[in-house]
Amino acid sequence: HDVEIHVALLREEGALRDRMRRCARMHPLEVGHGRLRALRLARALRKIVQKNSPDVVYTHDIFSNYIAAAALVGMQRHRFVTSWRWTTVDTRLRHRLAVLAARRSDRVVVNALALIPQLTRYGVAADRVRKVANIIEPEMFVRSTPAECAAWRASLGVPPETVVVMCAGRLQHLKGQDIAIAAWQALPAGLRARATLVFAGDGEDRKVLQEQASAGADAERIRFTGAYGTPPNVFACADLCLLPSRSEGMPNTLLEAAAAAVPGVATDVGGVAEVAAGSDNGILVCPANDPRALAGVLAAAIDDNAWRVAASKSVSAYVAREHARAAVRGQLEAVLFGS
Repeated sequence: HDVEIHVALLREEGALRDRMRRCARMHPLEVGHGRLRALRLARALRKIVQKNSPDVVYTHDIFSNYIAAAALVGMQRHRFVTSWRWTTVDTRLRHRLAVLAARRSDRVVVNALALIPQLTRYGVAADRVRKVANIIEPEMFVRSTPAECAAWRASLGVPPETVVVMCAGRLQHLKGQDIAIAAWQALPAGLRARATLVFAGDGEDRKVLQEQASAGADAERIRFTGAYGTPPNVFACADLCLLPSRSEGMPNTLLEAAAAAVPGVATDVGGVAEVAAGSDNGILVCPANDPRALAGVLAAAIDDNAWRVAASKSVSAYVAREHARAAVRGQLEAVLFGS
């Protein structure tokens, strides 16, 4: 397709700025702040649409979905494509606005098949929903050398031969790190002695999580690294990825770990089961909000080196097959330009 891309954005800073500028015309929405900011954004976006007459308007998150839905009221010439990549919304108002935007869309993009039943319950016809997988670029998640990993372990005080269980993400209730710590503390002492649990990330729950960790046995086997950079290749020296979330859409953390050939243990939320099935059980899954169930599958993963070796190959192959740029590009083109 011969495509001209226009991007309306709230600010021009960010990790994708330079890449976007090379392929798209940028339209900063400079409307200031205040109570009527959302309305001013919708008006500004409407002017951009009126001036440039796009064939497709595609939005990517809750806020841009409902801003665009408001901007396009009464305009019938554009295919309107929104995204739905979550299972929970932080406020009732935002949830209602997100549902209204989805209902007004010509197409709704999800990144996990598990999200489709949720949309149909909200009144979105299933035949208007399409899955477009998250793009994962393997070159961003290359394994570190043994020497680099040895230095990294030493910097955190992680013993050389232990299994590194990496739990990456914002430290907040929704991500379930408290469940991870409870599960860790429920492991047999012999298994805890053979592994180290590392939390990469920062957030509002850091202090309470550190207190929870220090109150249990073998507290020295739990590490908090703080915020990490971009790209977040925190799995370069990990042996296992731990995803204890209470809610997810399609968790990028699990996919990024897989790209680094790191198998996982995860709660059954959002698209996790889809990844587990597609990767030939390279992800071990248990119910959410259940520390003992999580402890059971985590114990099995730590104890079975042969499974980890085989699973590392299967998860890496899964990401290369299902989340490569070429595969996802075809899915997105079908949504934007197909019938």
